[in-house]
Amino acid sequence: MIPKTARSPKFFPVLCTVFNLAAAGLFCIFFYMMWKNLPDTIPLHFTVGVGVDRWGNRSELIFHAVIPAVTAGITALVSAVLIKKDFGWLSYLINGLSLAVTILMALTTAFMMRLV
Repeated sequence: MIPKTARSPKFFPVLCTVFNLAAAGLFCIFFYMMWKNLPDTIPLHFTVGVGVDRWGNRSELIFHAVIPAVTAGITALVSAVLIKKDFGWLSYLINGLSLAVTILMALTTAFMMRLV
């Protein structure tokens, strides 16, 4: 029996999952707020020697917000099952990978928006 003063061993994996969902949600909110201010044509591909070598419609950036949201949603579902089955360490791993995807998409989106 776990004493009332001790935290449940499932508390921290759940906290990690909630943090992951919150990060993806905040990125989606930020993306939506910035979406209104973007011009119709934005830089989409960069090379070392040339710089921007492909311009496109701003709707092509939608995937930068959709991918972290979908990844965080799927991760939350899988994490709930893993936590219930006492595989908290695996929940940490997949939440970390999902958080890395969110951060990567946020950084690339910020870089593309900076050049506009």
